[in-house]
Amino acid sequence: MGLVNTVIGDGADVRAEAMALAQRLAQGPPGAMAAAKRLVRNGLELPLPAALALETTTVAQLFDAPERSEGVGAFLEKRQPHF
Repeated sequence: MGLVNTVIGDGADVRAEAMALAQRLAQGPPGAMAAAKRLVRNGLELPLPAALALETTTVAQLFDAPERSEGVGAFLEKRQPHF
């Protein structure tokens, strides 16, 4: 499902790794991050077709968000986005 993208080895500082991930996520676009959290929270309760429809609607709404323009612009200009 693609839910795991990092494996922390034995003896690693799991708390530090989690905080580093949280810091990276906190630098993302706030509207998209909030939408992702809502999709996870609400989508788990829905049948798959309804969850997919909710995801499609949410992505369509985010497509017109100003933070999308900033993200694309920053990528093209090879700079960090300012959200």
